[in-house]
Amino acid sequence: MSSSQKVRASHILIKHEGSRRKSSWKDPEGRRISATKRDEAVAQLKTIRDDILSGKARFEDVASQFSDCSSAKRGGDLGPFGRGQMQKPFEDATYGLKVGEISDIVDTDSGVHIIMRTDFPCTSTVSVLSILSLGSITDQSNSSVILQLVTLVYLSYLKPSEFSPSSANIKPPKPSPPPLAIHSPPPPTQLPLSPRSVPMATATTAAAAPPSVSAYPASSATRFSPISPSSKPFSSIFSKTLQKPLHITLAKNPISDIISAYKNTTNSGTDNALFSDDDDDKPREECGVVGIYGDPEASRLCYLALHALQHRGQEGAGIVAVHDNVLQSVTGVGLVSEVFSQSKLDKLPGDIAIGHVRYSTAGSSMLKNVQPFVAGYRFGSVGVAHNGNLVNYQALRAELEENGSIFNTSSDTEVVLHLIAISKARPFFMRIVEACEKLEGAYSMVFLTEDKLVAVRDPFGFRPLVMGRRSNGAVVFASETCALDLIEATYEREVFPGEVLVVDKEGVRSLCLMRHPQPKSCIFEHIYFALPNSVVFGRSVYESRRAFGEILATEAPVECDVVIAVPDSGVVAALGYAAKAGVPFQQGLIRSHYVGRTFIEPSQKIRDFGVKLKLSPVRAVLEGKRVVVVDDSIVRGTTSSKIVRLLKEAGAKEVHMRIASPPIIGSCYYGVDTPSAEELISNRMSVEEIREFIGSDSLAFLPIESLQGLLGADSPNFCYACFSGKYPVQPTGKVKRVGDFLDDGLSGSMGSIDGGWLPQTKNQEGVVGVGTLNLKEEIKSSA
Repeated sequence: MSSSQKVRASHILIKHEGSRRKSSWKDPEGRRISATKRDEAVAQLKTIRDDILSGKARFEDVASQFSDCSSAKRGGDLGPFGRGQMQKPFEDATYGLKVGEISDIVDTDSGVHIIMRTDFPCTSTVSVLSILSLGSITDQSNSSVILQLVTLVYLSYLKPSEFSPSSANIKPPKPSPPPLAIHSPPPPTQLPLSPRSVPMATATTAAAAPPSVSAYPASSATRFSPISPSSKPFSSIFSKTLQKPLHITLAKNPISDIISAYKNTTNSGTDNALFSDDDDDKPREECGVVGIYGDPEASRLCYLALHALQHRGQEGAGIVAVHDNVLQSVTGVGLVSEVFSQSKLDKLPGDIAIGHVRYSTAGSSMLKNVQPFVAGYRFGSVGVAHNGNLVNYQALRAELEENGSIFNTSSDTEVVLHLIAISKARPFFMRIVEACEKLEGAYSMVFLTEDKLVAVRDPFGFRPLVMGRRSNGAVVFASETCALDLIEATYEREVFPGEVLVVDKEGVRSLCLMRHPQPKSCIFEHIYFALPNSVVFGRSVYESRRAFGEILATEAPVECDVVIAVPDSGVVAALGYAAKAGVPFQQGLIRSHYVGRTFIEPSQKIRDFGVKLKLSPVRAVLEGKRVVVVDDSIVRGTTSSKIVRLLKEAGAKEVHMRIASPPIIGSCYYGVDTPSAEELISNRMSVEEIREFIGSDSLAFLPIESLQGLLGADSPNFCYACFSGKYPVQPTGKVKRVGDFLDDGLSGSMGSIDGGWLPQTKNQEGVVGVGTLNLKEEIKSSA
C-alpha cells in the first residue's frame, strides 16, 4: 500500500443490505464503489494486517491516527444492547481511538470488518449486527474512496484523565510462522484493563509462553459493552424454536442399563444401589470434552482422547464429526468402550470432531441428555459439548420458553444452543460470543459447525480447557493434557479464561468475552479430579499433590511405621508425606477396578461388604504397625469410617488419617456434583467429632492457609468456595448445582438429586438471596 493511501475515520451512516453479490457499496458521499475496487482494497488491507502480524510494519507507518472521533454521529441499531445506550458526548472517548493498530480483518457477506487495536482499555470492535461509525480507505492522490469499512465501535465513557499514556505505543510481539496462525492474548502487564472491558482480538504466535495461573492475559484490543452482561435486557430475545437434535442414538446396552438404574422404583423409596454410600462419598466431576480440527482421523482420535478422560465421566459418551458439510453423531450410555465400536466410528468420517464424556446425577443418565448435542437452525447446524454448570440456567430457560422455545433435554447445555439460534449476529463465532455473554457460571465448551471448531471458556476459568497441536498441524482442545499425550499432540497453552478460539481454514483466531473478572479456577482439579500426569491451570497435578502431602507431614506429624494411600487419588500425596516424614511408603490397600454398581436387593449386612470389594488390605504391610493413611478428601465420612475399620481388622495397631485438602463445608455450583451442605460431615462436625465418627486415632486436614501459601501469587486465581462457603458467582433464585432436572420423567423428590435446591435465605440486612444452609458460624458472620 502506498504512503498516500490512508485509513481514516468518517462518520456518515450508510446502510449495507443484501448479499455480497447484490450489495451496494458506497462511499461517505454516496458514490458507488465497484466490486473490483472493493476486492483490491480488501487485499491491500489484508497485506497491511499480515505485515503488522509479522512485525514488518506498525499501524502508524501505514495509517493516520484516528483524531476526529469527537464529531462522530450516533445512529443505527445497537444490536443486542438496544437503542439509546450511547447518550454521553463522544469527546470523552476521543483519546481511546488516537493510537491504534489493525489486529485482524474479517471479510463477510454483511461487510468488511476491521478489528482495531488501541492502547486504551476500551476500544473499537466489530459487529455485523449494527453500524455506528464508518471507516474508509482513500487514495489521496485523487481523493477517491477505495473501500468503505463498516465497523461498530463501543466507546468508553471514562474521563480523559483516566487514560493511561504509559500504555501507548506498545509494539506487538513478533510471531513465528506456525502451521496455523495463533492469535492469543499478550501478558497482562502490557495493557491496563477497565472492569468494563475484556480482550477481543490480537496476534501473537503458536509458541506462546507457557501459561501459569497467575498470568491471565489481557488482550491488546477489547470489546466494550455499554451495559454490563449481568444487566443486559433479556427481553430482546425473540422466539425461536430449535429443531429436534438430528443425531444417531444408540440403544442402551445391558451394562449401561445397569449403570443408569440407580433409584429404586418401589414404593419404599430406598436406594437399591449396592454400594451407593461408597460411590457417592466423593465429589464427581461433571464432564470431559475434546475437540479436533484438521485431522482425517478426527473421530478416532476423539475416541482415544475420551478414553484418557474417562475418569471425568463414566455414564455416557458421544462424538460428533463433520463430513461433506453434514454433522453426524453417535451417543450412548456407558463407558467409551461400550458406546463405540469400529462400525460406529466408521459412521463418523471427517477432519473435524468433538467428543464428550459425562457424569450425571443419580437417576438422570438419560440417553437424551448425553452430549454432544446437535441442532439445526436457519444458518446450518451446530454441535456442542460442555463441561461445567450454568447458575442462571433456570432464568434463561424460563425466558426462552416464554418466547416460544421448546427444549428437548433437561440439560443446561441446551440453553446455549437456543441462544445461538436466536442470535442475529454473523459470523458464527459472534453468535457464540453473544450467547456466552448471557451465561453465568462455569463452562468450558467446544462447538463445531460445517467448517469451524470453536473453543470457549468462562471468564472465571472454573473448569480447565487446554490447546495442543499434532505434528500434522491438527489443532486439539481437551479438558486435560493427558488426552493430548495419548493422541500425540503437543501441549501449547490453556484456553484463557473468557477466551473464544475459532479454528478454521484461515487458522486460529482469538477473541475474548466482555467480562474480565479475577480468574477462579477450581482447586479441586488439583486435589482430586485431574489425572496426576496432567497439567491443569498451568501447573503439574502430580507436583501439587505431592506438595500437599509434604505440607501434611510438616504441619501434622505423627509417630508411625508406614504410610499408605487410599487408591488412587491419595497415592501421590501419600508419596509426598512419606518422603517428608522419612517413613516408608507401602501399598497397604489394593483397589479393584472391576467393581461396578450392582442393581440387586441387598440386605444391610450384604451392603457393608462394599468397601471390601473395592479395597483389599494387605495384612503383611499393616499387621502390628502404626499406619498413616492419606486420602484426598472427606465428603460424607461414610467411606472413611469403613476404611479405618478395614485397616484395624487387618491388624493395624494405630490408624492416623491425613486428608490432602481442607474440610469441605459447602456445595459446588460450578460443574461438580457434591452433596448438599447438610450432608457434608465437615459442615456439621468439628475435626475431633469427625475423628470420633470415623474411628481413627488421629485426623488432620490440609490447612487452607497452607494450601494458599503453596500456590503463592496464583492463590487469588483459584476458587475455594467448597472450603470457605464464599462463592465467586452467587446463584440467584432456585438453581441446581448441575444441569439435570427432574423433568427427565423420573420419580422422586427434588431433594433426592444433588442434595436438592438452593434455599432462599436473608442476610443481616434482610436482603433475600440464595445460599447454603448450616455453614460454619464464622463463615456466616464474615460473609
